[in-house]
Amino acid sequence: MAVISITNSDLTDIQLMQASMPIKHGGLGIRRAFSLANPAFLASASSTLSPGSNFIESLLHRPSPGLLFVMLLFHRRGIKA
Repeated sequence: MAVISITNSDLTDIQLMQASMPIKHGGLGIRRAFSLANPAFLASASSTLSPGSNFIESLLHRPSPGLLFVMLLFHRRGIKA
């Protein structure tokens, strides 16, 4: 995690978990890269299409196995897509 290199210190697993918690829960609000990877990919892919096309809607009409897997992961983690 980048916090270790930025602070130049060794952090325990518990300290890393606390750093990734939201500020309102006593953490630093630092997000882990893997939690942002799928939403960032979908946003990037969506932005490359013409303004008239709706990328997400077209995917939902014929979802691929990969998209279904990502949606299942989001559902299990309580993330609204």
